[in-house]
Amino acid sequence: MKRVGRIVTAVLVVFVLAVVWYAHSGEAVVMRHVFTNAASIAEGTIWVRSDKGLFGGPVTAIANLSSDGAVVYAGTREDKIYVSSDGGSDWTPLDGTSSGHYVVGITVDPRENGSVVGKAVYGAGFFLSEDGGQTWKNASRGLGSRSLSCLASPAGSPDTLFAGTGDAGLFVSRDGGRSWSRTGRQNLGDRIAAVDASRDGRTVYAGTQETGLFVSRDGGGTWNTIVLPYGSQPMVMGIDIDPADELRLAVTVTGGGIGLSKDGGRAWVTSRKGSLPSDCVAVEFLPGRAPG
Repeated sequence: MKRVGRIVTAVLVVFVLAVVWYAHSGEAVVMRHVFTNAASIAEGTIWVRSDKGLFGGPVTAIANLSSDGAVVYAGTREDKIYVSSDGGSDWTPLDGTSSGHYVVGITVDPRENGSVVGKAVYGAGFFLSEDGGQTWKNASRGLGSRSLSCLASPAGSPDTLFAGTGDAGLFVSRDGGRSWSRTGRQNLGDRIAAVDASRDGRTVYAGTQETGLFVSRDGGGTWNTIVLPYGSQPMVMGIDIDPADELRLAVTVTGGGIGLSKDGGRAWVTSRKGSLPSDCVAVEFLPGRAPG
């Protein structure tokens, strides 16, 4: 009988451990790993969570209002928007109904001190708030799809927005997201994975899932192919322009790591083999000119 009791106890312990593991893994369904080559961040630096008051699933989008990073907006997998006024230590949810889909991008008009906020939501479209996130209205007029995949807003031209979709191409708005029209129909194809724009909105880079990387130097009017050192038509998943030097460009390519250009995409160097996993999906230049 004692032997049976020990077996039952062992089974219960295993069951409890399994439940704890399941709950933990279920909490972080979308796993994220961070890599950096910034000299100011030592190798082996421990990253800590900064999510006090932040619920609604894993964070899927981030945007800054202030240049010092004090005011930060975060969008989640469950279409919740939060704002932090202390650099991300404490978070407060904004109001408004939720579509239940994940936020792929956030834009905040710097001229309005946070009262005008836009969000691109996968499966639901583009939404605009003009009262600081208390109420939202659907501003998807002209968008050919609700399957939004990325969003970019030039820092010096907040009325201009670029929104990529997974099945209908790239769209541009010239009125702060209130109406949209398609751009690059003949070049970019339908499956846009990443987009970024220079401060004035004149130079725009679009990464696709089928036809590689493209650049427009007239605000999205015409597009040209950029040849990447990864073979033909790589899947470009992330793009970032260095705000300190807009000729510096970084891209992430599925299966190829990171590509860096110092001349606007004309010549490239690649990350060292083995230094990064092959499935990086985002890249960003950190202060000090290093992509992180």
